[in-house]
Amino acid sequence: MRWWVIVSAVLATVVAFGMGAPRAAMVAAQQDDEDCMNAPLGPVPAYSVVTHGDWEETNSEADGRVVVGGDARLTSSGVATKLPVDRTRVDLAVGGTATLNSVGINNGSVTYGVGITPAGFTVPNGTVTKAAPPFDVDALFDGLVIRSTSWGELDDVGTWTLVTSTLSLVGEDPTRNVFNLDASLLERALTLRVRVPDGATTLINVRGGSFQNHLQGGIFIWDDATGFVQVGNPAQNADLEARRRAMLWNFPEASSVALGPPGTAWQGSVLAPRARVDLTYQHIFGSIAAESVYGTGEIGVNPPDPCLPDPTPCPTPSPTPTPTATSTPTSTPTPIPTISPTPSPEPTPTPVVPTPTPTVGPRPTPLPTVSPSPIVTPTATPEENEPGQPLEPEQTPGTIVVESGSAEVDICKKVMTPRGRAVELRRVRAGSTVKFRIRVTNLGTDVADNVLVCDLVPRGLAFVRATVKVTFRRGRPCVTLPHLTGQREGFIWMRVARTARGRITNLAAVTSRQGGRRVNPATIQVVPVSASGGGVTG
Repeated sequence: MRWWVIVSAVLATVVAFGMGAPRAAMVAAQQDDEDCMNAPLGPVPAYSVVTHGDWEETNSEADGRVVVGGDARLTSSGVATKLPVDRTRVDLAVGGTATLNSVGINNGSVTYGVGITPAGFTVPNGTVTKAAPPFDVDALFDGLVIRSTSWGELDDVGTWTLVTSTLSLVGEDPTRNVFNLDASLLERALTLRVRVPDGATTLINVRGGSFQNHLQGGIFIWDDATGFVQVGNPAQNADLEARRRAMLWNFPEASSVALGPPGTAWQGSVLAPRARVDLTYQHIFGSIAAESVYGTGEIGVNPPDPCLPDPTPCPTPSPTPTPTATSTPTSTPTPIPTISPTPSPEPTPTPVVPTPTPTVGPRPTPLPTVSPSPIVTPTATPEENEPGQPLEPEQTPGTIVVESGSAEVDICKKVMTPRGRAVELRRVRAGSTVKFRIRVTNLGTDVADNVLVCDLVPRGLAFVRATVKVTFRRGRPCVTLPHLTGQREGFIWMRVARTARGRITNLAAVTSRQGGRRVNPATIQVVPVSASGGGVTG
């Protein structure tokens, strides 16, 4: 469990609204010993909208603050309309160019990274400044892609049924319920009903490259007092508000997410780090974190507060289930397996689709392969900015380094087989050359700086070459990454001594100011060379 702290006075005020102290204490105690990251979405809950790319809206309203990594093009719209006046607070931060036509930003300030139209745009209760964003947007989305993909591989915890056009999601776990749905299935539903215990998180993973909403009948959430209700604005009670804040729609694969039409009142927050999200005259009761957002709608101030697990860079693989008379063995073709639960039909009156009833055991959340960039030979350190740092007229925002930010660096080392599989243990011959993979991951949502990656070459191995230029520190090949976001990987070749015997464990280490020092091993079992010599593998 990592306790990453994101401080926001506005967020603290909003989170406190609608949740009484007794209930908050109950939920905190319920999740105290569970696998819940602190700030799983990084700074997103402090904002109504955060985009990696562009934000283009017409006749729209963001009740809270907005950060745009690309350009903002707004017409007849408002930003931070439900927040109190505070001229020191940045309500709209645009990394590129802000084009604002008939736009009201009346309660705070505006920053932009490249330009602003119309020239001389002003706000009544704040300032308009050319300045860096409040955090590094690229780093945030690198982290969100890793987390979104990882959470998308969690096992089902709960059941679903589709009867005629009503999709029902039912979970009984007091901490976290997970529903994995194909986009094509969700698109068949006209009405959605969600029932989970009070205080529990609802994670809805929608799989597929695109999604088009058809929930014209609405989204209903279970209320212990009254049954299923469409949660209003404001919510009918604190429990219902907490339930929708604990609901996250995760689109790990999608490049296109159309939440409208129809104009569904969308309950819960939306995480679509690779996708363009389109709105059509609807209210989103949560935050949106997406590649880009377009359309018309109102995005509320309902900060997401889900309980979600840490991704693990190098988990211990789960064992393959033992076959039984009523189950089918799950093959494990990769070194980090994902075990799928055995489906069984849920008895319902007239189910259209069988309901999977998984049996879930504890296991580490695998860190997925998200096409990590190679570890490259370091170039000149790019320009750095502090959050919100004013820029000169010719400047554009550089890398935003947040002191004590959410950066958590870890490392994973594997030995490669001749067929290119990355494994933890491999048999090799003495005198052969062996290829290892080193992968470093920033699990956080801020930039990690001055990251040192080294191979701790053990006795019996000798460095041959690597895919990146290395420098030697105390006889060990190392690479320094000035800035690290997301994942990077590289390969290194070692020669096994002809006199080597038995097991040799080769460690890789990563050291960063934010994450301290972490190590991870890969092991080879050395087969002695016979008197007549032996072949080379690797």
